[in-house]
Amino acid sequence: MYYTEYGTVYHTYLDCTYLKLSIHQIPVNQLPDARNEAGARYRACELCGKDAVKDGYYITTQGDCYHTRLTCPGLSRYIKTVELETVLEQGMRECSRCARRRE
Repeated sequence: MYYTEYGTVYHTYLDCTYLKLSIHQIPVNQLPDARNEAGARYRACELCGKDAVKDGYYITTQGDCYHTRLTCPGLSRYIKTVELETVLEQGMRECSRCARRRE
């Protein structure tokens, strides 16, 4: 099983899109019209969303936040590998994307 340092769920697949982000940069003027894969608008990242924008915003295809810094912790993943028993003992549930993939 896999989980991230600040995550609240565990992942069954290392190539889960929550773990392997597809990051794109868009010009500032395109943000109002930008939508994620589910059709939702992007909201400001709680960590960097209030920072000044220089070259554009960073978004992910399946995410719901826009970022002003490519180095934002919200765009990075420190992935740990553990046994299933460990994450279950911590009360974690399986990631929804991994669960759907197994069905």
